[in-house]
Amino acid sequence: MYNCTLISCSSEKLKLIDTGQFEIEVPNSWNYVKQQGYDSFVGQFIADSLVLNFDFSESGFANHLLPTPNNYLTEETNWMPLSAPYMKEGVTYTSSKDLISTRNEIMQEKGIVDSNAVRVEPFQKPEISTKEISDTIFMVTLKYKDTSTTIKVVLPEEIKNHKFEIDTIDNVYLRKILYPKERVGKGMIGVYFQDLNSPFNFQLSGHKYNLKNLKSIIQTFKTIKFKRNIKVASQKH
Repeated sequence: MYNCTLISCSSEKLKLIDTGQFEIEVPNSWNYVKQQGYDSFVGQFIADSLVLNFDFSESGFANHLLPTPNNYLTEETNWMPLSAPYMKEGVTYTSSKDLISTRNEIMQEKGIVDSNAVRVEPFQKPEISTKEISDTIFMVTLKYKDTSTTIKVVLPEEIKNHKFEIDTIDNVYLRKILYPKERVGKGMIGVYFQDLNSPFNFQLSGHKYNLKNLKSIIQTFKTIKFKRNIKVASQKH
């Protein structure tokens, strides 16, 4: 058996490694090293100029790796301004639905007796819409209940220097593959799986690899097959 891609074909034979939790078809020079895990099943694949670590977690503890540009803009919050246009000075904003309990906790903590002296209002989660200016710069509009604001967001270096492939496997797993842009020549290479119907997730990634073997490593990622009972989401009738 030979490892071939659309770009090149390596004569190195492949072998199937069964870790007990998943199978993966790898070049013959790769070695599997099982490690001690506590909350998940972990290990390494090692070869010349290659070290990849994996984390197999039924509880969802595996690292999500780098977010895609879309995930960064719609799910990350560290780029958002500290205050929104609707926020007023002297008001405590909370995501808790129980405003009275939150107000009472603040009063007790600060030793305040007059409940009128403590104002608590719900935090408004914005609707997010994006406009791409370039592949690294976006204008993002945050729309709240009755106000909105637009800010410029520049993708972090580590995100804009990587390429991402996103797909789903048998309508069971979301799969994300990421690798550095060839003009950069450094960064993370990895694959991340998320079960669409359970907390299970998995990641296999590393920063040490041979850039010349990038395509064959990605092809190896695509041979992963999990050996686990799949939970199917129940349908309401």
